[in-house]
Amino acid sequence: MNDMSEKKISFSLPIKRVPDIKEEDRIDLAGKVAFITGGSRGIGKATCERLAQAGCKVIGTARNPSNYEKPEHYELRQLDVRSDDSVKKCVDGIIADYGHIDILVNNAGIGQYGRLIKSMPKDWINLFETNLFGQHRVTVACYDHMIRPETRIISIGSLEGSIPIPYMSIYGISKRALSWWSVLLALEQQQVKNGPTFSVLEPSYVASTFADKAQTDNYVHTEPDSDEKQVKLNALFFPLAIKKGMSPESVADAIYRIACSKEPRQQYFIDKKNEMVIGIGKSIEDLLTLVSIQPIEHTMQEISNAMNYITNTYGRFGGILSFLFKPR
Repeated sequence: MNDMSEKKISFSLPIKRVPDIKEEDRIDLAGKVAFITGGSRGIGKATCERLAQAGCKVIGTARNPSNYEKPEHYELRQLDVRSDDSVKKCVDGIIADYGHIDILVNNAGIGQYGRLIKSMPKDWINLFETNLFGQHRVTVACYDHMIRPETRIISIGSLEGSIPIPYMSIYGISKRALSWWSVLLALEQQQVKNGPTFSVLEPSYVASTFADKAQTDNYVHTEPDSDEKQVKLNALFFPLAIKKGMSPESVADAIYRIACSKEPRQQYFIDKKNEMVIGIGKSIEDLLTLVSIQPIEHTMQEISNAMNYITNTYGRFGGILSFLFKPR
């Protein structure tokens, strides 16, 4: 028998699943003041409800709160994270009413679709103004009111910040920057004796109304009038992927677990089993495990099948990739 047929490829998966926190190891969140940006729908709304259920005094925000029904268990205040004045007014109001902030969840964000080559500087500014600069603006405004033990700043990234996804390039780049921003804040905070911990949570696709906001103020479409086949196919794929994603409640529960952890980590992912994992490394096997509910060998077989198609279409290079990914 050929030696190659007997050779096995073993994958080392440098990830660790996060177990449920034991009751005695949880911080009691009852009475804590929680501030959640982008709290009108999706992850933000689910997080407001989950932390209110845990006994927090919750303030969610939206650019236009009057467009939404008044929540029963938490407040919904006006905030535009792109505006210094809006952020100052919102934070000053929370401090006037509650005196401090215990938990900040940086959730506000907008999406993007279209080829990178078609993007203009205004598209980058639009994305980064909300997805990164806005998070920094809010964090700076809140920080001095969180200089106490057991305060938490949790930012919502995306697995797209770790895996390059074509046609959502600027969005992924903004989330990559947000991840580094949060981790660097966490490293610098280690030199401070008191104050908040910083964590970034990176889920994959989440089933929400996010994809329904295309071509609105909540979504940057860099080429809405393109007739190219691949652009149209991806435009159909994205809403479908969103609809089949994890629930916002799963992400909200992960945020709750980080908030009540006595020693939260700097970075978390959520896989499609809705389990929290800690990424120790970012190999391709690592990331494929996060986005697939199948055993890794099945996922690699699917990639091999895709590469076989590329071989038939593009020749030898695709065949080499198919060979590399085929489980043995």
